Order: sequence, then C-alpha cells, then structure tokens
Amino acid sequence: MADPKIAPDPTPPRESTAKSEYKALTITSKARKSWGELMANYVLSKSESDDDNERDSGGPGAANTYDLTPEWGPARLDRRHIFNGYAMAFMPANFDVSAGFRFLSGLPIDATMGRDADGSRGGPDRPYSAPGVSFIRNGFRNEPIKEVNLRINWGLTVGADNKILVTGEVFNLFNWDNMQLAGVAVTNYCAGTAPADCGFGAPTNPNFLSLTDNVPTSATSGQLIRTNNPGAPRQIQLGIRFLF
Repeated sequence: MADPKIAPDPTPPRESTAKSEYKALTITSKARKSWGELMANYVLSKSESDDDNERDSGGPGAANTYDLTPEWGPARLDRRHIFNGYAMAFMPANFDVSAGFRFLSGLPIDATMGRDADGSRGGPDRPYSAPGVSFIRNGFRNEPIKEVNLRINWGLTVGADNKILVTGEVFNLFNWDNMQLAGVAVTNYCAGTAPADCGFGAPTNPNFLSLTDNVPTSATSGQLIRTNNPGAPRQIQLGIRFLF
C-alpha cells in the first residue's frame, strides 16, 4: 500500500526506444610547401532519426505519440554538406597570412500546423500532403552558413630568445548575415487557425520559410522578421604579445 504522506511522482515515464542512423563520406586534401600550407575538407553526410528529444523536458516532440513510424526523417543536426579548410602563406618581412573558411548547408526545418489537430496530445501536427498523410519530419531546410576568417601575423625577434608578435584578425571577413529561420512565424505552413486540410496545397502563410515579412498590412512589411536569428557580424581583433 502506498504511503499517503508521499506525493506521487508527476514526471511521466521515459523510455530509450528512439532510433538514429548516420552515414558520411569524408574527403580531405592537404598540401605543404616551403611557402605555406593548404587544407580542404568536404563531408557529405546523412543523419536520420525518429526522435531528437534528448534530455528535453518540454514534453513529447512527436506529432502522434501513439505512432512514431512517421517520425523517421532527417535528424535535427543533419547537414548534408560541410566544406571547410584553411590556407597559410609565409610572406617576406616576417609576415604570415592565414585564412580559414567554412560553408555549411542548412539544417532541417520541421513544418508545423500550429495546433494539435488530431488530439493526440503530442507536439504540433505537421501539415498533411494527403488525408491522414503528414509531411515528413524535418522535411524543409534552413538557410546555409558561410564564413571566411583572416589572420595576419608580424613577428620581430628581440635578443636571442625574445620575440614581439603583432596579430590582426578579422572574423566573418565579408560580413555575411548568415540569417537562420526560427519561430512559428516562419515554420507554420498555414496562416491563422490551420484548417484540417493544411498542406494539401501551397502554403497559405506568406512568411513560411521567409527571411522578410511578406504581409502587406504588417507594420514591418518588407523588413527582416525579428524572430529569425542573425549570425555573428564582422569582428576585428588586434593583439600584441611578448614571447620570452
């Protein structure tokens, strides 16, 4: 018999039944010369799962907690293409110049309906491509990310063992915005209270997967949607070190 003085645990039971699969092809090329060094790396990958709800406490993420079969799809961290590398050159007059770059394809976006249309007490339902057939999980893609960083070093030897090192660094050299879509304002496929046939046709939400506000009557029409997340702007860092 349960002790009436001990309150029951309100935490719902959890289980480790999620599945995932990761496949990747990696190609790396590297060259070293007397004047510098070059390296480039490319990854073609595919990460799939039926649940990305690791350690989250906000409740179930599946659209229908009674049937997880439709949940199998691209994982939340799936990036199909990753290309990065660096170049380094040893210049005259004690100058060294190096640059690093990375280009990442977009992460998945899960289109939402905006409400629990089927009453399954799961997460917000996804739009339906046909009666009873919802969109695949994470079936759309976010914006890609691109970045180039630059570093310039100049060194001066002082005495036998001492050295002065002056550095200048520029992060996100070309000041790319790297905006990332975020929030229901751009992930809801249908406008307002989504009808039961949301997804049968084109999206009725004019801001679906949009960086700018496309609602003509909106006070921010034509401007960037504020729920989207910008990347880091160009940053410049200067430094001087004395090595001894």
